[in-house]
Amino acid sequence: MLFDSSNSTIADLPLYSVFVQPLDLVNKVFTLFDSDIKLSGVIINNQNTFITMLSRNRFYEIMSKQYMFELFAKKKVLFFIEEKADLNVLVLPSNTRILDAANYALQRDLKYRNDPIVVKFENNTYKLLDFYELITAQTLEHLKTLDSLEKANEFKKEVIGMAAHELKNPLNAIIGFASIIEDSENNDVAAEIKSYAAFIHNAGRQMNDLLNEILQLAIKDASTFELVYSNFNI
Repeated sequence: MLFDSSNSTIADLPLYSVFVQPLDLVNKVFTLFDSDIKLSGVIINNQNTFITMLSRNRFYEIMSKQYMFELFAKKKVLFFIEEKADLNVLVLPSNTRILDAANYALQRDLKYRNDPIVVKFENNTYKLLDFYELITAQTLEHLKTLDSLEKANEFKKEVIGMAAHELKNPLNAIIGFASIIEDSENNDVAAEIKSYAAFIHNAGRQMNDLLNEILQLAIKDASTFELVYSNFNI
């Protein structure tokens, strides 16, 4: 598509891979999150096979219940799978367009809105995409699209103005010669030819008026710019 500057996919964004095994202790997950405040989730896999993703938000939500951490710190990560913890994981193929991925992520329940997205590659490897990284990329894509539309609009105005000016020169010549024939006092110019000249002259005038209107519209478009404000969820 002419104006589509949004072909970038989520595979082009910064992704990370932090894995834990089902038999690892829950305390290991706590240590990972505690040592890196930017870490928004970990992938749980078993012998390189993806099982699920545990987000920072879900982990601390579960562990924040009274005595939960003391009870389960030495339990295995398998606990989150066996207890069917409410993880609600969004998995998207790596070739998903950034704008589409952002829409999918924003459609999630508010409870899971900030959780990372699992990105699946064709070789069955999995990585995580931070939600805020995705929303930042979405914003940049919208800005690129807006810039492309503005450039296309400027090009349209330039073409219209150029075409109108190029047409006016021969049109003025047609009108001029038709006017000379129409107003001629030479008796050798037949009345029928004069009537044709009058028709050409009138048609030329109408076309000239139309071109003037097009030029005025182009000038008006070039001198006005309207900002449209709208609310959107992030």
